[in-house]
Amino acid sequence: MFSMVKSDFKKVSSLVSRFKASLLALLLLCFVFLANSGSAAVILPETGVDMTEYITAGIGAMGVIVAAALGGYIAFLLIRKAFRWLGKAIG
Repeated sequence: MFSMVKSDFKKVSSLVSRFKASLLALLLLCFVFLANSGSAAVILPETGVDMTEYITAGIGAMGVIVAAALGGYIAFLLIRKAFRWLGKAIG
């Protein structure tokens, strides 16, 4: 099995060495195409909906969730600290 994989690897490496310049040119062409296609401006159809309001509302909603989670964590730490203090005080 390993001899078959080794022979296949040798075949692929010989092909790569023969067509190295062509492969590099193809790779460069792909990068140039992708760079040019990614820089085009995105045009959305006009819907009459202000997307910035939805983004602001989404950020606000996520802020409420993060604040609740952070507040719950801090409350948990304070309660745990209070129980430790009570344990030492009553002791």
